[in-house]
Amino acid sequence: MGVPAGYSASITYKCLKGAQWKTLTLLTAFLYPGIVFVGALFLNFFIWGRGSSGAVPFGTIMALICMWFCISVPLVFCGAFFGFKQSLLEPPVRTNEITLTLTLTLTPTLTLTLTLTLTLTLTLTLTLTLSRCAPTRSPGRSPRRRAHHALPTAARHTCCLMPHILPTATCCLVAGTT
Repeated sequence: MGVPAGYSASITYKCLKGAQWKTLTLLTAFLYPGIVFVGALFLNFFIWGRGSSGAVPFGTIMALICMWFCISVPLVFCGAFFGFKQSLLEPPVRTNEITLTLTLTLTPTLTLTLTLTLTLTLTLTLTLTLSRCAPTRSPGRSPRRRAHHALPTAARHTCCLMPHILPTATCCLVAGTT
């Protein structure tokens, strides 16, 4: 994927009359793959912390970094080299140099409408999700114990990931009960 990425980025940048080709090539080689790698490594730290055997071993992570720097990055530079060497194609039609000014004004009404819509959607989603797990009151057991014992035996082991924050809702959401 390195050669097509470098080639298409360089052709597009050349068509837009860009002048900083080194920056473009470095960003193409490191920005998106770096974000994905850091995200995966961040999640892997949590898996390591839990002591899971599903965590990616340190040696495999080092092998991935070596493959990235020794294979992918040079291929991006190779694709960018060929892309910058190629001459630009002439557009099939002639375009007029008419400047068209487009203005987008965010009126207070539009901003308020968007904010209220987003807030209402999030509030309703959380309310409906948490109301499905609301415990019923009965003497003898606390809501957390009642919700825990209402689950099947297999689900009890995966129950209550964060009991100090949302004990009942977490149990119900993890176990998939209503």
